[in-house]
Amino acid sequence: MDEGDVRKILGPMLAEICQNLHKQYQIALHVEEEAELFIAHAGYNSQYGVRELRRTVEKLVQIPLSELILANKMEQGSRWQITQKDQELRFSIV
Repeated sequence: MDEGDVRKILGPMLAEICQNLHKQYQIALHVEEEAELFIAHAGYNSQYGVRELRRTVEKLVQIPLSELILANKMEQGSRWQITQKDQELRFSIV
């Protein structure tokens, strides 16, 4: 399995998160390519394959998004992006 295969699995996961966020909160979310690559690398292990990918997405994307929503930092109708810098994901308003 290569990076392209991992991204084929990851893409629909991230698209579902973006769709749900828009449907429930009218918040637009864009995941930059470098952030997607970072998540793909974090969720892939040569020994276990992509078994940990869903858990990685939960840890790196869903939990931080939930924390932002619960802290009322994400306003309805806002636009956000996820970028990667210094080996971590960053959530910022556009």
